[in-house]
Amino acid sequence: MNQHNEPDSVARFLRENRREVADNGFTEKVMERLPRRYEQLATLIRWIGGVAAVILFIILGGMEWLVASGEHIWHSFCAQQWGDPQLHAFLTLLAGLAIVGLSNLLLHDDC
Repeated sequence: MNQHNEPDSVARFLRENRREVADNGFTEKVMERLPRRYEQLATLIRWIGGVAAVILFIILGGMEWLVASGEHIWHSFCAQQWGDPQLHAFLTLLAGLAIVGLSNLLLHDDC
């Protein structure tokens, strides 16, 4: 019997003897600053990664490859060569990007 009563008495004692510590708004100030720093750091990391990706894309000849692949895919599409592996890869990539984009829009917190 004492085991079941003890947690209740401890909880009651803590409730009855609870004291608020005056922090003059310190906790609120800290909590307000934390998310902003995290968001700023996340934005900075995204920008650095994006710029690095663009620079690497240009250095490694990505534009030439993109133009050549785009022309090949366009000609395959116009000639209705549906068995072309590059066309399949492009359509799969396009579908994947559409799914990711829609899921980001639907799951975004600000909506």
